[in-house]
Amino acid sequence: MIEVKQIVRIFKYQQLELADPGRELSPEQVVEFYSGVYPELVKATVEGPELQGTREIYRMERAVGRKGCEKSPPRLITIKELARGGKKRHNNVRRRKRSDAHSGF
Repeated sequence: MIEVKQIVRIFKYQQLELADPGRELSPEQVVEFYSGVYPELVKATVEGPELQGTREIYRMERAVGRKGCEKSPPRLITIKELARGGKKRHNNVRRRKRSDAHSGF
């Protein structure tokens, strides 16, 4: 005789095992459901399922990155800045007039 067993979905977040709030929800919707309790899950990804007997294990991994924004690209510097040791000239620094530059001041 064939025995039918129901598969149970389990959602793991860090060391916690979270119950399935509803089989009709997709794994992404489950993450959205739990983000009300665990705000760090707002941008989490779901990995799985991994079958262990009659259990489908989904792992919720929170996104790693800087708080509040995407990582900004590195700042490009000009040749003049490179000649000054990578230091950018500030706008409030008085610039010499062309006549001053030729007179040696």
